Amino acid sequence: MRVSFLGNQALINGQYIQQGQTVVDILNYNFESIIEKSQKLHDDCREALYEEIDECRSSFLLAEIDGLIKKINEELKTAPFYKYDQDLIFADTLLETTNNFIDLAPIDTKHTDFDEDELQYLEDEIKGSLKYKREFSNLAETYREFVELWNAEDFPNARGMNSELRSFTNASNDYMAIDIMYDMVPDAYHVNIAEVYNIKTLGMYAYIDLFKTLKPENTIIRKCKNCGKYFLVNSGRNIEYCDNIPEGETRPCSEIGSLRAYAEKVKGDPLLTLYNRAYKTHYARRKKTTGEKRMTPNEFATWCDDAKLKLEKAQAGEITMSDFASWLKI
Repeated sequence: MRVSFLGNQALINGQYIQQGQTVVDILNYNFESIIEKSQKLHDDCREALYEEIDECRSSFLLAEIDGLIKKINEELKTAPFYKYDQDLIFADTLLETTNNFIDLAPIDTKHTDFDEDELQYLEDEIKGSLKYKREFSNLAETYREFVELWNAEDFPNARGMNSELRSFTNASNDYMAIDIMYDMVPDAYHVNIAEVYNIKTLGMYAYIDLFKTLKPENTIIRKCKNCGKYFLVNSGRNIEYCDNIPEGETRPCSEIGSLRAYAEKVKGDPLLTLYNRAYKTHYARRKKTTGEKRMTPNEFATWCDDAKLKLEKAQAGEITMSDFASWLKI
């Protein structure tokens, strides 16, 4: 598969994606879930092949095997990086094999009538896929460790992991060189020079994508302090929260994190606590539509400006906390 890198984007199969996005998708992917399902599938195949079981149990295993294969396929295909990896295409073959097997052996067929060759083939395929998924789980964990070292500016230890990162570029133990060429990509104004790589595995693409992302002029990878997921930020921007909406929430992490950080700041500062309490009271007055204590938007804006000045004076020690509290009650 040919991948062209141009600026901060990668051109894959005719589609542009942001450089670094595939690495972030790998860092955030839950490999344990799919490994658990694959292990269960492997165990069921081995039981059907090698254990003495009755007709009821064999019927149950057939149905469970079919269901697990479908779940694994669905889960794999939701992975954002699935379409970039030729090695994951085996999932379609597995599904087809299992469907054919179910057709050949109806649910009420006795265990002795199983087509053992079909089941043996399926078990061998799953065994190979399990090894592959575990390798990618290790890849993701290694990349997470490297990103943490990089963000902590522990460059000597990060550099020491380079050979370990590179080891994941090969789909097998055979050495695969990274082929590179250049292409001219015209736009409306001039011709751009793109680096074109012949990518053989997802691990190879992730390796190239990671180091291109870490260039100073490109983006950086951060871990959200709210949800714990990784995300991309423009280099130099001091952003600690992503824009994803966590499960069970209605607001993105960027809003939740800011509110939480402010709440923590207020909790440790008695002056801010006084200011925040008064702000909420006056804001409620602004929201009123009638009544003697109602504040107009202009009055509220004026109060906010004056309150901030008083807060700054109190923080500087120019007025006492008691005087500040008295003024806020006006």
